[in-house]
Parts: sequence; C-alpha cells; structure tokens
Amino acid sequence: MWPSCRKLAPVTAASIAPPPSREARQEAEQATTLWTEELHEFFSLQGGQVFPVRSDQWVGTVLPDRGLLTLEGLIYRHRAAREMRANTDDLGPEWPEVVHTQEAGGTAETFLDAYVPFAEDGAGDFEYIDTRPGKHHGCVRYFMAIDGGGPIFDSLASYVAAVHHSVESPYDYNGLIPTRIDGALLWEVADASHLPAGSQPID
Repeated sequence: MWPSCRKLAPVTAASIAPPPSREARQEAEQATTLWTEELHEFFSLQGGQVFPVRSDQWVGTVLPDRGLLTLEGLIYRHRAAREMRANTDDLGPEWPEVVHTQEAGGTAETFLDAYVPFAEDGAGDFEYIDTRPGKHHGCVRYFMAIDGGGPIFDSLASYVAAVHHSVESPYDYNGLIPTRIDGALLWEVADASHLPAGSQPID
C-alpha cells in the first residue's frame, strides 16, 4: 500500500513518518501490551502520520478518515484509554470474570490493556488490534467511547489490503470514496456519481 500512496498521493505520503527503530517499537510494546507480529511489521514499514500544525492544505489520510498513530500517539492513546475506562458495574459483579474468559473479538464494554490503538479519527475514537488469544487474535476493531463492536477485519493485513484495493480501484470503502486532490488522499462520502460501474462496498 505504501508504494501506491507515494505514487498516487505524494502529499499524504510525505506526512508519513519514517519507520521507528526496533528498539523504539520494543519500548512501545513494553509500555502497552504484547504486540502481534503483524503490528510489529506494520510499524517497521511506517511511523505514523505527522500532521502540520498550521497549514492551508489538508494532507489527507492513508486509512479512511483515520490518521495513523505515531508510536508516541499509540502509547498516549493506550494510556489515556486505560485511565478513562468505562464503568461496567451495571453489568453485574460477575462481568469482570466474563471479560477475563473472553477471547479476542468479544465485547468487553470497556477498554482492555490487550487493545493496541494504531489509528484515530481525531475525535477520540480509534481503531485497534485485539491481542487477546483465540480465533480472532490480532483482529481489527473500532473503539467509540465504549468497546461495543466486534471485529471489522480478522487481521491488520486484510484491512490494509482492503484499503489498498479501494485506493487502486477506486472502489467504495464502507460508504467512502478515495479521492485524490492536489496530491492528497481524501475520503469522501459516496454517492451514485462517484461510484464506478459495478462498484460495491468492500466487506
């Protein structure tokens, strides 16, 4: 996906930081939780997006309306989410044990240490990797105030592949069309005029 971004959206590509060192990735892992191999590989290829503080030009985003977190942003988002966990007392005294026995993909209704954020929408919500064991170990999920949704993709690789396919096509991705404006990759709400013949949302 990264070569395609450099070719098709150089302004967006220029906002992507270089890959952090192995030592930096290990420090981020130690500050959060045990990472998946895919997550290590993901951050060996890029270092997140660095957005200009003041700019008249929007640099866009590689992921659909999600900015890639830097390692510093990842650690901050993980720490902040831990400190602001949703209260689950109303779910009963047995709920912590229920969560303890859940596998990856199970809804905990609150943030867990085993979640590793990697992209955010700018409003405090983020996409993360569920590192808990089980069939869906390493799946991609979306955190919006509470942990209320199942896996979006079973792996980070399949998520990146779906976005790559959308950018190259360009096909609708969950109601958003990848649009290149002045070298930036922007994601616009799809309508009939945007969709290529036979276009379908990517599952």
